Parts: sequence; C-alpha cells; structure tokens
Amino acid sequence: MSNKPKLRFKEFNDEWSSSVFSKTFKTLQNNCFSRDLLNETDDNSIKNVHYGDILIKYGTILDCNNVTLPSIDSTVDLKKFNDESYLKDGDILIADTAEDYTVGKLCEIINVRDKVLSGLHTIPCRPLQDFASRYLGYYMNAYCYHDSLIPLVTGIKVSSISKSSIAKTIIKYPCIDEQKKIADFLNKVDEIIAEREEEVKDLEQQKKGLMQKIFSQQLRFTDSNNNPYPEWEELNIEEVCDITTGKGNTQDKEDDGIYPFYVRSPIIERSNKYIYEGEAVLTVGDGVGTGKVFHYVNGKFNFHQRVYKMSEFKQVIGKYFYYYFSHNFYNRVRKMTAKTSVDSVRLEMIAKMPIQVPCLAEQNKIANLLSHLDELIEEKKALLSDWQSFKKGLLQQMFV
Repeated sequence: MSNKPKLRFKEFNDEWSSSVFSKTFKTLQNNCFSRDLLNETDDNSIKNVHYGDILIKYGTILDCNNVTLPSIDSTVDLKKFNDESYLKDGDILIADTAEDYTVGKLCEIINVRDKVLSGLHTIPCRPLQDFASRYLGYYMNAYCYHDSLIPLVTGIKVSSISKSSIAKTIIKYPCIDEQKKIADFLNKVDEIIAEREEEVKDLEQQKKGLMQKIFSQQLRFTDSNNNPYPEWEELNIEEVCDITTGKGNTQDKEDDGIYPFYVRSPIIERSNKYIYEGEAVLTVGDGVGTGKVFHYVNGKFNFHQRVYKMSEFKQVIGKYFYYYFSHNFYNRVRKMTAKTSVDSVRLEMIAKMPIQVPCLAEQNKIANLLSHLDELIEEKKALLSDWQSFKKGLLQQMFV
C-alpha cells in the first residue's frame, strides 16, 4: 500500500512517516464535571472543554480566540490538577463517547490564553514531537484516520472508544513543510465555508425579522397607487383549507422512489406511489419535528399517516398560507396545549387555529417577497454545500 496521498502539492514526493499513537502522544488528565458545574459568566475561573461541544459545537480546530469556553464553577476544588493537566496550543481533545460513530471526533486547540481543562468523556493528548499547527486536527478527523477507529468502537445504545484502543492506532504524517501547506490550505477552505455559513445565517435572520414585521402588521404593503390595502380578516384554518393525514408508513419508502415521501422528520424520503397531486402545505403531527418541520409542495407526493396536509385553499394563496402557518404554528399550539414544548398536535387543534388573511393582492406581494428571500437562501446553501463537498473530497485525498 502506498504511503503517499492521491492529492499532493507538486513540490513534495517523499513517503509519509508512520508512528504508533502511544509513541506520538502522551495522554493528559481530564475531569468528569457535568454541565451543572459549568457556567458562561465566571470569566476569572478555569475554562473547560466538554465532549458534547467537541461533537456538535466546535469544528476541527478549536480556536480560543473565536469561542467562549464555559468556566468551571469557582466552588469546585481543582487541587488534583497539576500544571501538565492544563491545555496548550496543539493539544488534541478526543470525544470518547457519542450516540453514533461520530465517537472519536476531536479538536486541536490553538491560541490558548486562559487555564483550560479537558472535560467529561474526553481524552486529552499532547504531541511528543513537533507538528505543524492544525495539521493533526485535520488529519485525525479525516476519513483515513477516523475510519481506523470504527472497528475499535464498543457499545450499542452509546458508542465509546477506550484510551488503550486508541493507543494502538497509527499516525501518519509528511515533513513539517508539507504539513504546514496542507493545514494552511484546509484552513483557507474552512474560512470560506464559515463565510458561506454566515451568509446563510444572515439571510435567515433577515427573513425571520421580516416575517415578524409582516405578520404582526408592523409592515404593510400598498397598491400601485400607494393606497393601503383593506384590513386583514381573521378566520380559522378550517375555513381556508382542507386538513387530512396521510396513509403511508416508514416501510413505504424506497431509496430510488419516483415521488417525494414526507415523513416525521426534516428528511424527505422517496416513494414509488403518490397519494395526492396538487398544492399543499405539510407539517408533522408528532415527534421531535412537531412545530418545526413544514413543507410547501406543488405536485405529486406521498405522506406519512402522522403528517398533516393542508390543501384545497379558499380565500388564501398557498404560499401565503405556508409562510403564515410556519411562522405562527409553534406558539399557537403551545398556547392551546399549555406546554412549554410541543411534541404532538391533533387535527382539530390545527383546524381551530386562527389565521390573519389580507386581500389576495397583498397576499401575493407577501408571498413573492418571502419566496424571493427563500430563493436567495437556497442559492447560498447550494454554494455552501459545494464548498463542503469540496472539503470532503480534499479530506479523502490529501491524507494516507
């Protein structure tokens, strides 16, 4: 097997070196403090890196200049932690527990200014030799290394990996100059991805703020003569559309199905049969997606028996209904159920929900404006996806 990557900077051609993890790193002391012992307000206390944040919140590189680490409660006794326990630039923090095969995800920490400890379910490691900054973070999260951890994972409901198992894995690396080139290049790609993510986030915030102003009627449209449109009318949802549930079950999905199949999650599955054709708005009837998953559809589709379909619109335009309904649904249902969170909703609850209905001309203007914003958001998401795919390809080809 070649010890050279498929994709390489042209000035490098040497074989990469290999070493056993246990001879490349020394493990440091971590703590087992729960979230209850961490806070975001004590700036003078010791900072902490929790495994849940490694898995979800932090990227490959944990740059302390760009994140605010939680602090350990000042009442906690930290005398057992010696100077070697506190993290330094270039240390690697491995999450040893997860609900799936993301176990083993890690961060390389840089720009450490405060005293920082590695927390619950983490394996903090310090390199015993020099590596270029960021190289280990990218390499050890790449497929070539992370895939080597998968056979070592134990557990059924919760996946975990032990220090002793990781200690036997192999670390591969080129010369320092090539490490630096790889890390710098991938870091530039990450910066572009972060910019694309920020663009999407900004547009989504603009849309959210705009919808709040429109549907609270702080912002109103006027006709071609700059005259205000008539006052909005309040109706119940059952007065403006028909509401039904689907007939499908999850076993009806087909990976290569012809039609979209809407289920109780944001993921749109496929099916080889459709049970409705036309314009509709769909939402989830129970589960974690309740109040958060909405679809506007116009065409042939199938949908799950715990998904509600609103169609055959009267006095409202389908797109207007979609935007109003998705913006107001969650809080309306919370009021009707007296719950702080929403995990299920009945058809009759939807039927009795009020909807503010402007005239058709104003509905059209609202729908067109928000649709235009959605198109911009989708364009930015497509660009983001392209860059994420580009990085994925790099991680598959730049390492061995």
